[in-house]
Amino acid sequence: MNIVKKQMMKILDHLTPSCEVITEKISQSLDRKLSLKERLQVKIHLMYCKYCLRYRNQIMYLRKIIEKDTPSILKEVKLDEEQKNRLKEHLKNSC
Repeated sequence: MNIVKKQMMKILDHLTPSCEVITEKISQSLDRKLSLKERLQVKIHLMYCKYCLRYRNQIMYLRKIIEKDTPSILKEVKLDEEQKNRLKEHLKNSC
């Protein structure tokens, strides 16, 4: 890698959050619309991080398959915040 590329990578690393934060934002984007700042952070990060890009592509592929195979009645089911929190807590405790 040449010196300019290395310097650009350092600058980008400082401008965008870590891979851990970005993958969390990618996951959150499935449940809510990200803010403009969050979307920009993700897009910039994905421009140079092949691992997060791969994660995004995989999660979007899985979402497409799940939506395709989900019966239409389940698509209409909506959970309120309390139900979501209970489900999240249950999943945390079961892992």
